Amino acid sequence: MSPLLLALHFQATTKEFVFRFDGKESGTSIYRKLGEGKAESVSELDLQGLHISSKLAIESKDGKVVSIDFDEKMLQGTKTVRGATIKFANGKATFISGVGGKPTTISVTPTLPTFASFHPGFLQGLKLSTVNGPTKIKTFMLEGLSPYELEFDAPKTQTISMDGKATEAKIYPLKIATVAGSVAMDSSGELLGWIIPSQKIGFELKGASGLFVDPMAKFPELSQATMETLIEDAEIKLRDGVITKATVYRPKEAGRYPVILSRTPYGRRASATNANFFASRGYAFVLQDVRGTGESKGEFLPLESERPDGYDTLDWIDNQPWSNGKIGMIGASYVGFVQWAAAVENHPALKCIVPQVSPPGSAMWNLPYDGGTLLLMSDLWWMRIVDNPSGNGAMDAMAEMKNLKALNTLPLSNVDNRMFGFNSKIYDRWLTKEGTKQWPTFDFENLIGKVQIPVLHISGWFDGDEIGTQRNWMLGRAAGKTNQWLIYGPWTHFFNSTSKLQDVDFGDHAILELDSLYLRWFDTWLKDKSVGLDKVAKSKFFVTGTNKWVETSDWPMTGSIAQTLQFDLASGKLVEKRAKATAKTYTFDPAKTKLEIDTMDIAAQNGSLFSPKKDLSSAPIYLESEPLKQDTTITGPMSLEFDFKSQAKDTDFFGDVWDMDEKGKAYPAFRGAKLRAAYVNGMDQPRALAPGKTYRAKMMLWDAAHTVKKGHRLVLRIKSENFPSAARNLGGMEPIATATKIFKQTNTVLSSPASPAVFKFQVLPAGAVK
Repeated sequence: MSPLLLALHFQATTKEFVFRFDGKESGTSIYRKLGEGKAESVSELDLQGLHISSKLAIESKDGKVVSIDFDEKMLQGTKTVRGATIKFANGKATFISGVGGKPTTISVTPTLPTFASFHPGFLQGLKLSTVNGPTKIKTFMLEGLSPYELEFDAPKTQTISMDGKATEAKIYPLKIATVAGSVAMDSSGELLGWIIPSQKIGFELKGASGLFVDPMAKFPELSQATMETLIEDAEIKLRDGVITKATVYRPKEAGRYPVILSRTPYGRRASATNANFFASRGYAFVLQDVRGTGESKGEFLPLESERPDGYDTLDWIDNQPWSNGKIGMIGASYVGFVQWAAAVENHPALKCIVPQVSPPGSAMWNLPYDGGTLLLMSDLWWMRIVDNPSGNGAMDAMAEMKNLKALNTLPLSNVDNRMFGFNSKIYDRWLTKEGTKQWPTFDFENLIGKVQIPVLHISGWFDGDEIGTQRNWMLGRAAGKTNQWLIYGPWTHFFNSTSKLQDVDFGDHAILELDSLYLRWFDTWLKDKSVGLDKVAKSKFFVTGTNKWVETSDWPMTGSIAQTLQFDLASGKLVEKRAKATAKTYTFDPAKTKLEIDTMDIAAQNGSLFSPKKDLSSAPIYLESEPLKQDTTITGPMSLEFDFKSQAKDTDFFGDVWDMDEKGKAYPAFRGAKLRAAYVNGMDQPRALAPGKTYRAKMMLWDAAHTVKKGHRLVLRIKSENFPSAARNLGGMEPIATATKIFKQTNTVLSSPASPAVFKFQVLPAGAVK
């Protein structure tokens, strides 16, 4: 099409955009210009089991928004499960969120372009023709009723097809907050399309093709998307008669196929991101609501019933006429945990797993306890997602965590009532299960090393469940397991979705293209195809500080050098030489540790990763190394080991290590060591300390790989509280669910030549980071 005809094409009063989800056409949006400053859009699409019907009309004058009329419904079958309406005029917006919600009116000032997620036509106002480097453009996002910055970068030119004719398009890299994507414009600056790869969602102007090519096409050895998908619901009966619900995505063509299973407590219809991706490539993909969640019957006891339920689900799949008897599993967080729960049961049809950001196989190392300490904030947040009579999902859970002063409540069993206004049976159950003896079906770390099938572990240095990947990998490694692979990125729990964390930018290369790896994985183990998995490094990890990836054959990296720094508690130094006997005594009073804020300031929380020295040095144990003489890349495994004694029956220790520059600005490079002292001799059950008796603490820091620059110092802190992230240790030995008596805890950390207090770590060999 000539530039003139292309321009005329875009001057039409009506434009039709086609939505694509997971590579499949999922709906349309019709955008109409109704006259000067007036436009409307009507969108209909199917997304993850929901039908979305959305209408938007906007009127503007002299570059200002005059009125907005927005109505959106999300239906499951004929039932409206979510909805939103917004009407704006005269500087006021009245909105209703949810089904049957009450109207709320606020003052807002929408700017152009104003847009909504399912109305791409209103993005016509983006002016990208002058973008030739990183550029932020202000917009107004209707769903949030707030200003929103979109960050673009210099475009690349790409030849596409428009109504069958070759034309040029400009593809602009895009960041929406921390999520990466691309926007396509024609030569006159009109919108052609938009895609968010990590969410497998995007849209194209009808008639445009070749904008966003399937990245798997560059790997012809892998299974390609050549098959139509059939979608059908199924019932899976468990051994105790409970009926669970699942959705099966499989090739339309009759036959027996390898199967990929995901078991989720978060609603299977909202978890179908990868289903068509695999089904179109010759796999059956099964999504199941775990017992007591979504549409499945039974009682949901998180983490406790997944071993037998996982086995029964695999058994059901193995006996289906469309299954060839080879099953793999994939999924993140709890959906990663259920893979391990199934794997330790050794069903013969399970051939491989991909646990992403998975918790460990023990209640005492991450959820609901970490190092024996109760993770108060995380437990309440996660509980509110899965045990929530009025909310829907993670964002609602965070929004409902108001009245934060309720975290001061004793006994702990009343915190949920005070914060949320209802009693959670799940939370109450967790509080009564102190020690691994109370978790017979959850505590299966002793079986991890016996899992024979291949495992692909994925996590991030800032993932709140990273300790699960760390422990699962090391347990397999200690058992001599060689068919496991590991990826650690500079990511949060929402792994591989962002290259930036608060004010730290790790670079665009921090995001990996993982779909081809997943396909290579399942093609190898479920289809017996030779697709080059043997050439994939067993360990790939991102080094912060230098912001580079390292590929190697093992973790810790072969050739790493074990090093130790000792505590000099008298001088407040970390030293290389043997230190004299020193000790430091401090008192922790739980009664003085209280939260004084009512609500969480999210903006303040997202300000900076760095902390000034004066804030860190308030910790009772604060130690600094000498300035490093050369750049040094420190990795795990890392530990803090020291003798201690207490005058109380119980206390906690929290330890972390920071990278501090010459100006006293510190980066949280090494994090997470925790120990409830009552578990110092074993996680099976808490045992009271004998006042004045000396014990040896061995605390594992969470894995990391970080380059500490020449001239920087290592800073080590130890303290006895981390409230409100962790519940306060009251110092007695009452059951934590009902404890109300508070005891001051006078603790002493000791170091001596015979039993030194130490920070142990690994240093990468010279030249490892290139």
